[in-house]
Amino acid sequence: MDTYLPFRNGAGAERPSFDVSDELQEVAQRLEIYALRRGVQIEVDAPPYAMVTAERSRMRQVFWHLMTLAVDATSPGGNVIVTAYQDDQGVDVEFAEGDAAILSSSDVSARVSSAAGQRLDDVRRMLAAEDVHLQIRECADGTRAYILQLRHPDAPDSESRRAA
Repeated sequence: MDTYLPFRNGAGAERPSFDVSDELQEVAQRLEIYALRRGVQIEVDAPPYAMVTAERSRMRQVFWHLMTLAVDATSPGGNVIVTAYQDDQGVDVEFAEGDAAILSSSDVSARVSSAAGQRLDDVRRMLAAEDVHLQIRECADGTRAYILQLRHPDAPDSESRRAA
């Protein structure tokens, strides 16, 4: 006798969900040695059980890229602050550079800028398959903040939110 498990395909398929806090902590731990070699500290402030709807492995890569961008742009002695804010619709995750990077060589500056552009292109490509929005905010002190907007598993889809 064959046993069949229920499977939904197409628009009715359930989207995977995961806890943003766990993933952010894990990525920060994996980047800790890299950041410390650059003289940068990573601080994560995320509420526990901040569940969102997205593919975990893809979002882990996005978190990795954005945290690395912030670490690379922060001068030695600075901090990268990763903060998650939760509301009824989902979770906003902000990756903020703690200090403006001051590089003495224009060659180094160009390499960092080129790498940052490639990393952002990779992030945008990964986010194209998810219902996740990325904002890049230029701060008055010359630093940047990268903000991801992720949905809760039970939040209405994007079209419903836009119509409201």
